[in-house]
Amino acid sequence: MPASACSGALRRVLMLPRAHPPSGGPTPGAQVGAADDNYEVYQGGAYNVDGMSGAPIWRYSAKNALNTPDVPAVEQFRKAIEEAEKQATKRKKQP
Repeated sequence: MPASACSGALRRVLMLPRAHPPSGGPTPGAQVGAADDNYEVYQGGAYNVDGMSGAPIWRYSAKNALNTPDVPAVEQFRKAIEEAEKQATKRKKQP
């Protein structure tokens, strides 16, 4: 079979409508990507117009890290800020 005939046959197969499962029933599927939620913080400012240029300055990844209402990733970020502020205060007090 010539190559043009194969591509035409393939094109017809790809254009067939999909059969939809009955509504309300289980459907086969797959998720692609990491099992963990990711939370990243980027440096902002006038030099960073799109807000996400460069590498993140802080990153957190854990299962259900973005679940509401408490959003554990945000809580971890707050704890990291508090710890950094404590360390900065200690450095200022040292001669």
